[in-house]
Amino acid sequence: MAGAAISTSSATRRPTGKKYTAKVAISGCWSAVPHGEERFFVYGPQIGRMYLLPSAQLSNSHLLRFLGLDNLTRRSDLADPAVRVAHDRVSLRDDVSPCPPFSLCLGYRIAMRTRRLIPLAFSVIIIRWLARRPKRPWPATISEIGRMVHRIERAVGIEECYPRALMTCYLCVRSGRACDLTVGALSPTPMMHIWCATEGLLPYEALPEHFMYQPLVTLAVARGEAS
Repeated sequence: MAGAAISTSSATRRPTGKKYTAKVAISGCWSAVPHGEERFFVYGPQIGRMYLLPSAQLSNSHLLRFLGLDNLTRRSDLADPAVRVAHDRVSLRDDVSPCPPFSLCLGYRIAMRTRRLIPLAFSVIIIRWLARRPKRPWPATISEIGRMVHRIERAVGIEECYPRALMTCYLCVRSGRACDLTVGALSPTPMMHIWCATEGLLPYEALPEHFMYQPLVTLAVARGEAS
């Protein structure tokens, strides 16, 4: 999966239409990842934490509401929405694109600093609000989104999955694309990873590793409506 950038039509196709508004809706699915015989890893997007719960608590409606899972669809096995990676650090090592906008670099740093303060579900709401503000559309291809994320990380000198996933989500919504934010667990360890895919492609991941993680929850962010 690591290596040269893909050259499929999905990665280079621009959204149709002339103007986009980032009016999005959020839905999603969740799954409990086994840890032994009687306990399961569960991620609460409303809390922004992963929990190890006994099987009896997985049907507790009050707990699911607290975690922000009550309105999501539970699946016994949650599939990874990312089939391939469009760009990684190796494929873009010779990229000489100019520095990205300061506002995007600032947004990346803010997402990094607030990752333990603002739960994922609320971060998606903030992304929805921010992506709705720009008046000029940005109908970027998936490849261009991946290159922009790489340029941002190169400029700020940070490579972290959480701000990368949120920035990818923002750029997808801004460009009129639907995307899926996925949180996964590296069972049986408590390690987590988050990534954002669109049309089955992950625009950029510095070191492709999402395939090692079992998806816990996927939040589906709908595309901006063309008008």
